[in-house]
Amino acid sequence: MISYFYISQDLSALDPGTAGLLLAFVRFILSAEGQAMAVEQLFDPLPTSLIAYNTATLDGLTLPANTPTYTVELASTTQIEVGAGAYVISGKRRSYAEYERTQFNESISTLQTTVSGISTDATADQSRDESTRAIALAGLALGIVGFIFGVTAFVIVLVKLSAVTPKPVQREVSFPKGGPGGPGAVSSTAADGVQISSLKNTPV
Repeated sequence: MISYFYISQDLSALDPGTAGLLLAFVRFILSAEGQAMAVEQLFDPLPTSLIAYNTATLDGLTLPANTPTYTVELASTTQIEVGAGAYVISGKRRSYAEYERTQFNESISTLQTTVSGISTDATADQSRDESTRAIALAGLALGIVGFIFGVTAFVIVLVKLSAVTPKPVQREVSFPKGGPGGPGAVSSTAADGVQISSLKNTPV
């Protein structure tokens, strides 16, 4: 695809400002920056010979009186004070709409970063909560197991104690001389294991 500019050789009937802007636009397209933009849009750059021919053609146009000459301040080059002139087309100038869109894009990027951070924190908190819950459940399970073991041990001890038969207690009971049984007293052991003395007939 080939693009063309059709421009009348006699532009004297145009408004001087309009004619100046038209020339400035075509000269910008023929400039190095304009050709670079054309390449970015998938156009082939113009040959140097054709650029020189078109420049000469522009210089031969008939312009209205008082046509201003516009100059271009490239975005990569700052023309101090001059770049702010009334007839300077500056690559640094921006419309408010463009500025506003840039602000919107920056705000959206900031919000996306913030949301991403919140999402990461929420995921981390959820992971910590799950870990804490798992630890708590494990502790509870260990406590229950310990309680069961304790109760079981207590029951076993009670069962063993109840199965033990107490041994009989033996006690020896003595009586003084002349008392119950006297000299003839003999000792014996009662059924409950207590040894007692009984009387024995002894001749006097």
